Amino acid sequence: VEIRSIVPFNEDEEGVYTNSIDVTPSISAFKRVFDLKVNDKCWQYQQNPAVTRIVGGGETNLNEWPWQVALIYNNKFFCGGSLISDRHILTAAHCVFGSFSKGIHNLRVSLGDHDLRTKNETKNIVSGVKRVLFNLHYSASTTAHDIALFELSEPVNFSYSVSAVKVPQDLSQMFEGENATVTGWGRYNIRTKKTHPVLKEHTAPLMNTDTCVERWTKFPGINAKKLNHVCLDISYGTPCHGDSGGPLVICNAGQTCTQVGVVSFGFPLCTNIGLPAVFTRVSHYKPWIDMSVTPLKMHNIGEEK
Repeated sequence: VEIRSIVPFNEDEEGVYTNSIDVTPSISAFKRVFDLKVNDKCWQYQQNPAVTRIVGGGETNLNEWPWQVALIYNNKFFCGGSLISDRHILTAAHCVFGSFSKGIHNLRVSLGDHDLRTKNETKNIVSGVKRVLFNLHYSASTTAHDIALFELSEPVNFSYSVSAVKVPQDLSQMFEGENATVTGWGRYNIRTKKTHPVLKEHTAPLMNTDTCVERWTKFPGINAKKLNHVCLDISYGTPCHGDSGGPLVICNAGQTCTQVGVVSFGFPLCTNIGLPAVFTRVSHYKPWIDMSVTPLKMHNIGEEK
């Protein structure tokens, strides 16, 4: 099995795709974060067979997860994400890396949506995207540092349907054994080509990260690391095609939720008998997030610092 074909969970109408690491400009010209603007010609959009949707989960209630967003390109849903401020979206790098050869003017974010088939069941907002930011060290071949940020064209107003999720402040907390919930519009199962129109959720305990990393080391090229990832017990359900980039959250007794993970990769068949589902650990990238959302610390492609 080709490793690239078993990893990420993003997809469009025709199937799941990962993104090429074929980069035109020199990587050495990038500083920490690069800024992909409208009409940028540096990246090639490619569709490759790959694999995410929540299998074994249930449909959510209206406005239950108001930070969940749907990423839309050329009017097609392809990945999930989360609102972390009034203008910033957190998602997976593999969802968008190399995907916009004609710029990002056709990229949209649907905030506060519930049923992708309808328009009026929530007060959802559809926003354009000003820029897309990647972690400098992201690798499409190993899925390392699989995290990205969008800056929306305009700040959004918070409501019952649209609000931001918290990100961890304690960078050392591991969260192992705690119940976490993943949400998304991914497939029911690997045999279903279409994603689910209604937002789904699945709650399961976070597993021991050392155990998770040990299981994934059997697959050469997969870069699962304890500090970079959190892993979900998939005994009763798992993300599947289309769930990539979506949030994994832990909620306290007062129902305040903190995003601990971003859907990254997992077992290709979307079953509960395979390898653990792996999420990018948000706390590990908190310094990068803080830096990236500060305009003075953003760098354009090719800009020297």
